Amino acid sequence: MGTGTCFPNPCSTATPAPDIRCCLPDDDGPECEEESAAECSAAGGVNMSAGSCDPNPCAPAPPGIVTCCVAEHEDDQGEEEGERQPAPAECERLTTADCAEEGGTVSTAASCEPNPCVSSPSGAFLN
Repeated sequence: MGTGTCFPNPCSTATPAPDIRCCLPDDDGPECEEESAAECSAAGGVNMSAGSCDPNPCAPAPPGIVTCCVAEHEDDQGEEEGERQPAPAECERLTTADCAEEGGTVSTAASCEPNPCVSSPSGAFLN
């Protein structure tokens, strides 16, 4: 900073804003870049909030594929088939028909990261 005094503090104490996930248009489909919100906006990108680009939140889902919350069942040995205990729901990318066949619930979430199928205390899925 050169000569002078440190009172008052000439150094910035503000913390920089965290990078966001930015979906930028590309010939091969939208591309995710981790950059500042200002850089994203200047490049004509779409702000997808803070997080990682892995998996790519910008990748379009193939036609007919949905985010599906499937309740898994733990098979306990010694218990009859109808008495299986439910395990936490898993998020899977399936067709609507496969989701229904698995006994799943279609989620409005665009991806499985973070898991949109985490259940609430009442047992209902959070979307």
